[in-house]
Amino acid sequence: ALLTSDQSYDDGADYSDEDADDLFKGVAELMDMEVPEWQEEFGRFLAVPLSQLARDQKQVKENAGSLDMLEGLDRLLYGAADEEGARRIRGIRLRQSELAMACVGPVCICHLVKGLIDGLADMNDEPVEYREPACQLLAAPLCRLSIFLDDPDLVRLVDVPREFGPLREKKETL
Repeated sequence: ALLTSDQSYDDGADYSDEDADDLFKGVAELMDMEVPEWQEEFGRFLAVPLSQLARDQKQVKENAGSLDMLEGLDRLLYGAADEEGARRIRGIRLRQSELAMACVGPVCICHLVKGLIDGLADMNDEPVEYREPACQLLAAPLCRLSIFLDDPDLVRLVDVPREFGPLREKKETL
């Protein structure tokens, strides 16, 4: 059921994915927008407060960039929950300048994440691009995003063990 004018939401309660989807649809309808468009706008809006929350909770360093924030997005949104399937967003740093994200669940939220990507990139003044090779809206089992930071001079260097570990091992054997 769509959001109705007599419905209220308690900000301290837990809601099902279907309730969240109804809320997204209701707000998008009130804003005269499509749900994906509204989710992207909402994601852009959330970028600043979520990054401040992550810094306040010491989940990221003070100088964290967009990919650093996105890598820990699941912990920020879902806390320390470690139940199987509790987390809907997973980020894995593949390289210094690349992050893979998957959004899994009964409700497609990749547009919310895309808005967060754009908002964080704007906030950090970083050249970030992304591709979405799979989306639930197109009948895929999950949404998959590949996010790239255009930083050929490694100005925003992040020590990714998978990428730099072999270099350190080689240096130690010389």
